Amino acid sequence: MITRAEHEDIQAMIEKMPKEDLQDLYVDTSVKLSTMSEILDYRSFTPDESKATEIFVEILLRIEAFQQNKGWWFRTKRRMSLIKEYLSK
Repeated sequence: MITRAEHEDIQAMIEKMPKEDLQDLYVDTSVKLSTMSEILDYRSFTPDESKATEIFVEILLRIEAFQQNKGWWFRTKRRMSLIKEYLSK
Protein backbone atom coordinates (compact mmCIF):
# COMPACT_ATOMS: atom_id res chain seq x y z
CA MET A 1 0.00 0.00 0.00
CA ILE A 2 1.20 3.47 -0.83
CA THR A 3 1.91 5.68 2.17
CA ARG A 4 0.56 9.17 2.62
CA ALA A 5 4.09 10.52 2.15
CA GLU A 6 4.41 8.67 -1.17
CA HIS A 7 1.09 10.14 -2.34
CA GLU A 8 2.34 13.60 -1.42
CA ASP A 9 5.70 13.03 -3.12
CA ILE A 10 4.02 11.91 -6.35
CA GLN A 11 1.69 14.92 -6.30
CA ALA A 12 4.56 17.33 -5.64
CA MET A 13 6.62 15.80 -8.45
CA ILE A 14 3.73 16.18 -10.91
CA GLU A 15 3.00 19.76 -9.92
CA LYS A 16 6.64 20.76 -10.50
CA MET A 17 7.04 19.12 -13.93
CA PRO A 18 6.69 20.99 -17.23
CA LYS A 19 3.74 19.88 -19.41
CA GLU A 20 5.96 18.15 -21.96
CA ASP A 21 7.68 16.12 -19.27
CA LEU A 22 4.32 15.19 -17.75
CA GLN A 23 3.18 13.72 -21.05
CA ASP A 24 6.43 11.76 -21.37
CA LEU A 25 6.05 10.48 -17.80
CA TYR A 26 2.45 9.46 -18.53
CA VAL A 27 3.45 7.47 -21.62
CA ASP A 28 6.45 5.85 -19.90
CA THR A 29 4.35 4.90 -16.88
CA SER A 30 1.60 3.48 -19.10
CA VAL A 31 4.17 1.26 -20.81
CA LYS A 32 5.52 0.10 -17.45
CA LEU A 33 2.02 -0.68 -16.24
CA SER A 34 1.31 -2.66 -19.40
CA THR A 35 4.49 -4.64 -18.80
CA MET A 36 3.37 -5.38 -15.25
CA SER A 37 0.04 -6.54 -16.62
CA GLU A 38 1.85 -8.98 -18.92
CA ILE A 39 3.88 -10.30 -15.99
CA LEU A 40 0.65 -10.89 -14.11
CA ASP A 41 -0.49 -13.14 -16.97
CA TYR A 42 2.24 -15.61 -15.98
CA ARG A 43 2.68 -15.30 -12.23
CA SER A 44 1.83 -13.34 -9.11
CA PHE A 45 3.70 -10.17 -8.28
CA THR A 46 6.53 -10.08 -5.81
CA PRO A 47 6.03 -7.53 -3.01
CA ASP A 48 8.32 -5.08 -4.82
CA GLU A 49 6.44 -5.51 -8.10
CA SER A 50 3.15 -5.02 -6.31
CA LYS A 51 4.41 -1.78 -4.76
CA ALA A 52 5.76 -0.56 -8.10
CA THR A 53 2.44 -1.27 -9.77
CA GLU A 54 0.57 0.73 -7.13
CA ILE A 55 2.94 3.63 -7.70
CA PHE A 56 2.48 3.42 -11.49
CA VAL A 57 -1.30 3.55 -11.08
CA GLU A 58 -0.98 6.49 -8.72
CA ILE A 59 1.26 8.41 -11.12
CA LEU A 60 -1.19 7.95 -14.00
CA LEU A 61 -4.24 8.99 -12.05
CA ARG A 62 -2.48 11.94 -10.41
CA ILE A 63 -1.36 13.24 -13.82
CA GLU A 64 -4.89 12.90 -15.18
CA ALA A 65 -6.41 14.60 -12.13
CA PHE A 66 -3.85 17.40 -12.25
CA GLN A 67 -4.40 18.06 -15.95
CA GLN A 68 -8.19 18.04 -15.54
CA ASN A 69 -8.18 19.94 -12.24
CA LYS A 70 -10.03 17.10 -10.52
CA GLY A 71 -9.99 16.06 -6.88
CA TRP A 72 -10.17 13.03 -4.63
CA TRP A 73 -13.44 11.60 -5.98
CA PHE A 74 -12.08 11.52 -9.53
CA ARG A 75 -8.88 9.90 -8.29
CA THR A 76 -10.80 7.26 -6.33
CA LYS A 77 -12.93 6.28 -9.31
CA ARG A 78 -10.01 6.42 -11.73
CA ARG A 79 -7.84 4.27 -9.44
CA MET A 80 -10.46 1.50 -9.60
CA SER A 81 -10.76 1.92 -13.35
CA LEU A 82 -7.00 1.65 -13.92
CA ILE A 83 -6.72 -1.39 -11.67
CA LYS A 84 -9.53 -3.06 -13.57
CA GLU A 85 -8.00 -2.10 -16.93
CA TYR A 86 -4.46 -3.22 -16.24
CA LEU A 87 -4.60 -5.75 -13.41
CA SER A 88 -7.87 -7.65 -13.57
CA LYS A 89 -7.34 -11.08 -15.05
